[in-house]
Amino acid sequence: MTTVLAILAVWYCARQISVEQGPFEVFSRFRNWYFEKRAKYDWSMQFMECPACTALIIAVPFAFF
Repeated sequence: MTTVLAILAVWYCARQISVEQGPFEVFSRFRNWYFEKRAKYDWSMQFMECPACTALIIAVPFAFF
């Protein structure tokens, strides 16, 4: 049961970061800031655009807990 909840939490966080605007447009501001700091075709920006790829990055801290 804990594993299922962790998977759903990672997916929800990844979707919020890569697609949704969030409360007070926090996530869209973060994406815009990150886009300005990084090149458009940087590999890390490509990870930020895809929820599944973002979930891979976010899953690392969840794996330790």
